[in-house]
Amino acid sequence: MYHRWLVAHDFEPCADAAVDAAARVALACRASGGDATIILAHVVTPPALPMSTDVGGGTHVLAVIDRRAQGR
Repeated sequence: MYHRWLVAHDFEPCADAAVDAAARVALACRASGGDATIILAHVVTPPALPMSTDVGGGTHVLAVIDRRAQGR
């Protein structure tokens, strides 16, 4: 039996149903002595933001996107 489930979630009611179904399967797996992990994933498209030339790259870019997305 599978021990890890990746469940996509987009804050819609059908996604809640998918989480509930995964939880039932995980609980049944654990009840039979197995191990179970549920990983929830929510992916968003970052807004298109103008970046200045001093932004750089790597994790610094992600920090700038996070700050701008939060309005800072």
